[in-house]
Amino acid sequence: MGLLALMNVAQSALSTMGQALTVTGNNISNVNTPGYNVQNAILEVNNPNTAIMGASGTGVKLALVQRQYDGFVQAQMLLEEQNNAKQSVLQSTYMQIEDAMNDQKGAGLSASITSFFNAWQDLSTNPETPEQRTVVIADGKNIITQAQQIESQFSNIDASIGKSMPDDIKQVNDLARQISSYNVSIALAEGGRIQQANDLRDKRQAALTQLAGLINFTTLDDKSGAITVTVGERNLVGVGDIVNPITMQKQVDGKIQLNINGIDQTSKITGGKIGAELELKNSGKGGLPAAFAGLRSTIAAITNMVNSIQTRGYDLNGQQGGNFFNPLSVYTLNKNSSTASVTSAVIIDMSAITYKEYEVRFTGNDNYQLYDIKNNTSTNGTLTGNSLTVDGMQVTFAGVPAAGDVFKLSPIATAIGSGRVNLTDPTQIAASSSPSAIPGGNGNALAMAALGDQVNPMLSNSTIIEYYASVVTTIGNYASTANVNLTFSTNMLSQLKEQNASISGVSLDEEAMSLVQYQKSYEAAAQIVNVTSSLLETLVNLVR
Repeated sequence: MGLLALMNVAQSALSTMGQALTVTGNNISNVNTPGYNVQNAILEVNNPNTAIMGASGTGVKLALVQRQYDGFVQAQMLLEEQNNAKQSVLQSTYMQIEDAMNDQKGAGLSASITSFFNAWQDLSTNPETPEQRTVVIADGKNIITQAQQIESQFSNIDASIGKSMPDDIKQVNDLARQISSYNVSIALAEGGRIQQANDLRDKRQAALTQLAGLINFTTLDDKSGAITVTVGERNLVGVGDIVNPITMQKQVDGKIQLNINGIDQTSKITGGKIGAELELKNSGKGGLPAAFAGLRSTIAAITNMVNSIQTRGYDLNGQQGGNFFNPLSVYTLNKNSSTASVTSAVIIDMSAITYKEYEVRFTGNDNYQLYDIKNNTSTNGTLTGNSLTVDGMQVTFAGVPAAGDVFKLSPIATAIGSGRVNLTDPTQIAASSSPSAIPGGNGNALAMAALGDQVNPMLSNSTIIEYYASVVTTIGNYASTANVNLTFSTNMLSQLKEQNASISGVSLDEEAMSLVQYQKSYEAAAQIVNVTSSLLETLVNLVR
């Protein structure tokens, strides 16, 4: 090897070690940068010179700067980010719902219901006393007032979620555009070369992590370096600067529908903050719809059953009792029909009310499926004279229903909002079961007192108090489950982050060792230059 070849070797070492030192310095400067993946200088032998005597080395070169990461671990982190964000929202919201019910502190609706039936028991011991009759009316009013307060708090929680969702959707769409922009930049920067656009890939991964906190998705890598992001069955981000934004559509019943390219993806969105919000707003078995239904069913049952006994008895004036509470009515909602409408919806048999909510889903002009919202079951039926009768409710339609038309029917929807105590005079309480027993008759008061312990098949074969307790317990179980899930998910995410940091994080100790290593190599290469320069000078002097 000649002196000039030796000089070239030294120069390649100086250049390469300088680049390696730059990579190490960049790692150290980004030790606290979120989402940064440590980069390694990958060194490679230069192509040798070939001659008759054989090949001779030409030094070293920087083959590439490699981003150190584990794709599997990072994919698991994205999945756990989706789950963790969902469980966090569920836990927080269910705790708000549980607090609104206030039963865990012994001051909730359960205590008011118990007090109401105890007041009837007290009335039965002295039915002619006006003071005790006043207590019965006051306790009845307290039930309605407390139920209205709880329902109002449920509505506030529901409204809060509704206000949050548009911002969350906007954030998803903004992140989708960022990811698409990174896709284009990465494809241009890499251009099929071995060297990857490390910093751009880190930024894109950080955007994906933010996206995972909002919504569940899957990704697919493209050979160009771009990725496709799929939500449900549609691409949110496609290859080639393509973004298909999510659009939000509020239904007439308050539920939310999310579309991509005009195609409903709501049922496929189950993770992230938005997945939790959809579950809380839309689910008939959990979330706010179930909480509303449980509360309203309780009040509807009290209203209907108390009125039934009250109207069988006689008041202090010898008159047959009137409704204690404002009676139930049928709530209907046209969810989408433009050719048909409800002209009449009445309760024709109060004793047949089951406190269930239904959807009438038309499959033809007169044919329909009656869908039980809570139990998720359906039965087929045909209109008779444009009417249908179910659970003591008779609903009549005008116009011509078309296949796909949906109407909601509910005997409980307005039970709280329209609820009130109808009696204004304590003498109107029908405590006696016979006009001849007045003023001392207490048969009806005893029947009313026993109502609190009476098992009702329409309330899952439980008493009113037991039924409402099950509603409270169910919400509590949801809150407890979400809390357990959140704790587990948080621990899992923490472990994954630690594992990822051990792979991709910057270790200052390791970088310090690399600095020393590359510094020594740089100094040695510089010494080769000095030696080579000295030898060249000697050679020149000899030639002279």
